[in-house]
Amino acid sequence: MKQTKAPSLRSVARQLGVSLSSLQAAIASGRVTATPDGKVADVETARAEWIRNTRAEYGPAPLAGRGAALEVAQGESRAEALRRRAVADADLRELEVRERKAELVPAADVRGKLEDVFRRCRTKLLGVPSRARQLLPHLTVADIGEFDRLIREALEDLAGEGANTTREQGGRLEPHE
Repeated sequence: MKQTKAPSLRSVARQLGVSLSSLQAAIASGRVTATPDGKVADVETARAEWIRNTRAEYGPAPLAGRGAALEVAQGESRAEALRRRAVADADLRELEVRERKAELVPAADVRGKLEDVFRRCRTKLLGVPSRARQLLPHLTVADIGEFDRLIREALEDLAGEGANTTREQGGRLEPHE
């Protein structure tokens, strides 16, 4: 039976996603078990010990132990996964900076303000026939009723366009006319 050679500490550290000095410190403190000659016999055992025995305040858990933080997709190398995570982290930091500079605002805030503006516009427009009756006394009740009907029809059309801005035609989505 052939004995396998224990991997180097540098190789184990790389597989755990930690620095060599961090791994050496973990071995010295007993957080990771080593053989009598100072080697790590099994990387998976070392990974489990590292995760179990390393407190969060010492820094992040090794990459392999972060679970969802670094998911390597099928056929993707660890380096590609690290690059993808670095890009995502950079994007997140950029969004946070833009939010602090007030270049980005929460969508719920915008929606609330727009709903308020649209509500005020609707109220003002529905008041036009009354104002027309006050300012133009020669208009008949039928004329005022026609103003009211036209304004309500326009508001209903606008409300319908907001809910359905595109229509399907021949398998493609096109702007609603």
